[in-house]
Amino acid sequence: MPRAAVITLKKHASDIGYSPKTITNRIHEGYYPPGIFYKDKGQWLVDTEEWDRWHRSNNKH
Repeated sequence: MPRAAVITLKKHASDIGYSPKTITNRIHEGYYPPGIFYKDKGQWLVDTEEWDRWHRSNNKH
């Protein structure tokens, strides 16, 4: 089953185990690179492909 490329921040937060507030705070602090999270019509959205790419590059063992 193909994954959606863009989902809401609330859905993404529940998928990864963070609260939406924690993620939005980190967005405002500049923790995440541009292009992963963005606002559309007042709602935060997540590009899941960009998230996966960033997450893999930051979690190398």
